[in-house]
Amino acid sequence: MGVMSAARAKTHPERGVLLRSLGRELTRVDRQELTLPLMERDRLILCSDGLYNTLEDKELETLSRDVDTETACRNLIDEANKRGTSDNITSRSLSE
Repeated sequence: MGVMSAARAKTHPERGVLLRSLGRELTRVDRQELTLPLMERDRLILCSDGLYNTLEDKELETLSRDVDTETACRNLIDEANKRGTSDNITSRSLSE
């Protein structure tokens, strides 16, 4: 949305707000509404830092483009694991 550069977003102090809310202990709840116009065939990826910190944004896009959801998840996890991600990565389909 152009609020800040991609480089700044990677190091911004608030970059893990959602992750903190999804952890074992709810330390802080941040609620901010965001309007994001989506188009047909757009795909949103919700992932942990084990995936996000291992792959670049363009790689997330490339590995998940033009394939079904299950294949996209497998592609992303496999590539992050090949690079030796420092975190445990698993997937869960919305259909499960």
